[in-house]
Amino acid sequence: MGYMLLHRKAELGAAFRAVAEKTLHGHPKALQAVLEHYSLTESAEGTVTPEQTFSRVLRFISDVGFLVPAVELAVRFPGTSYVYAFNERNPWDGLFKGQASHILDVAFIFQNYNEHLDEAQRVAAETFGQDIIVFANGGAPWPSFNGGNHGVAVYEGGKREFAEPPAPETTKRDPFIFTVQKEMGVTADELMAIFNNLIMSH
Repeated sequence: MGYMLLHRKAELGAAFRAVAEKTLHGHPKALQAVLEHYSLTESAEGTVTPEQTFSRVLRFISDVGFLVPAVELAVRFPGTSYVYAFNERNPWDGLFKGQASHILDVAFIFQNYNEHLDEAQRVAAETFGQDIIVFANGGAPWPSFNGGNHGVAVYEGGKREFAEPPAPETTKRDPFIFTVQKEMGVTADELMAIFNNLIMSH
């Protein structure tokens, strides 16, 4: 996603605000809350670099495009659901080196790149792979998400910790996007529309 927006970095903050204002025109309080929470107001953008604005837009996209759908699906799934937060850091040179990035869990799960990982990350890859094998064979790799307090397995620093309930300090996931839905009457679809409209706006 970052690479799809990289060429728009210079105007991304203004484009995000324009799309958000149009999409949430019926929810002015939610609009202001989103812009303030992600520090994407015009005044906030004037104090940071385009790279920081780019990162903030990606954080919003990650929340509405990945976090919300994962949780919504897990909550509503008629069977047993399991949720994990993969917080291992990307070891490869590039735009997202040192960050937890999309699809990195796939590189870990298949063990294809273990020679590029440090010792803690190799342990994480092996643990994650074993957990997925347990799940694929009908087992419970950790307590289910929809069976109690929405527990989440967190992979970070070569360890797997189970957080129930999923406190932000442990999962590194910001609950704001759920709060704005609950308290300000904005639907997940409306928030997701900001992302969709941003992608289609250029």
